[in-house]
Amino acid sequence: MPDISEVTTSKVRNDHTHWRCMHETDGNECNTRLQMTQEHCTECDSSREEGSYAETHDGYQLGTLESFDPDVPKCKLTNGNICDTKNPMTDKTCSVCGIDRGIRSVALASNDDMLGVLASVDSEGREMWYYSITTNGTS
Repeated sequence: MPDISEVTTSKVRNDHTHWRCMHETDGNECNTRLQMTQEHCTECDSSREEGSYAETHDGYQLGTLESFDPDVPKCKLTNGNICDTKNPMTDKTCSVCGIDRGIRSVALASNDDMLGVLASVDSEGREMWYYSITTNGTS
C-alpha cells in the first residue's frame, strides 16, 4: 500500500469509539478520555474541540480532530493509520472505516498481487486507474 501519512475524513470509523479532551486550562491539558457519545468533557466541561484525539476502545490514537461543526466533524488520521481493509472493486466506500476510495488506492489481484493504482477521479466520479501489466514475469 502507498505510504500515506495523513487522511482527513468527516466519517467516523467503526473503531473510533473514544476521544481525549486536550482542552488547555492554566497551561495544563485536561487529558480526560471520553466516549464518542459524550460531546462535553466530564472533567473540564469543554466541548469537543480542535486538537482532541480520536481513539479506539483500547486507547490507540487514530488521529486528531481538525475542525468541529456539530453536523460535520473532520478528523485527521495521522501516523500512517490508514485502514488496510480489502474491499471489492464495486465498493467505492470502505466497509470498515467508511472512507471513500481515493487517489493512490491500490487494485489487487485475487492473490493480493498489486495490479495498479487509482490515478484520478473526474468531476462525474469516473475513476482513472494505472495498471502495471506483467507477462511471463516481465513488465
